[in-house]
Amino acid sequence: MIKFKGFKLGGRVFNIPSDIKAVKIGRYIKYLNTVFQECPEELNAVCDLEEGQTLNGNFEALPAPVKKLCYEYFIKVVSFWTKAPEAQLKNLDLKELELSFWGIEYLFGSFKPNKDFAGFELNGVEYILPAEHMKQSTLIEFAEAAQYEENVKDLKAGNHIAILDNMAILCRPKGEQYDDTKNASRKKLFYNLGLDVGLNVVFFLNKLNVSLNYNLLIYSLLKGQRAAALKK
Repeated sequence: MIKFKGFKLGGRVFNIPSDIKAVKIGRYIKYLNTVFQECPEELNAVCDLEEGQTLNGNFEALPAPVKKLCYEYFIKVVSFWTKAPEAQLKNLDLKELELSFWGIEYLFGSFKPNKDFAGFELNGVEYILPAEHMKQSTLIEFAEAAQYEENVKDLKAGNHIAILDNMAILCRPKGEQYDDTKNASRKKLFYNLGLDVGLNVVFFLNKLNVSLNYNLLIYSLLKGQRAAALKK
């Protein structure tokens, strides 16, 4: 397991996030829309491990020019999450820089969703997710949430960029009907929630996608069988 730690630089101590709950949803989305978009493709390949490979071994095997690009990216990531100046980070020991970067990556990559997550409380109000695969919600709500994901599918970060959009649609006080005029204010309200809440909503929506696609497939097959029977 990667140990989270801080580092000293220029007489100051800088800390990387030690808990996913301490990362704000809004800041994570900003990271995905900016710094994360600069991730070298070679680094993505390094992180795609096969049996018997190690993260450190893969990275060390990269050619020097590629590693230089990766280190430049490490600096941007560590600077974003610790607020340490990029200019100063160029003087940080490379091993210290690597440890900080991989620690941040591990923080996000090791998140395990709560399968029983049903909502959250904010300012004394309970915001809940639609009951049981949206049995108490409308198709338009699901379709709109899915559309937000479609709009960002070409970005490296995938549907995580749409966390706030989907939360504004899906998370409402019990009994409240969907009202798209509230989306903007809800997004602002949820901006500073912990990322654990946002990722649990993403997990919930992914389950809905699988369930809906399966149901649509069954419906399509039955419709085809019915049409074939009528032709006989």
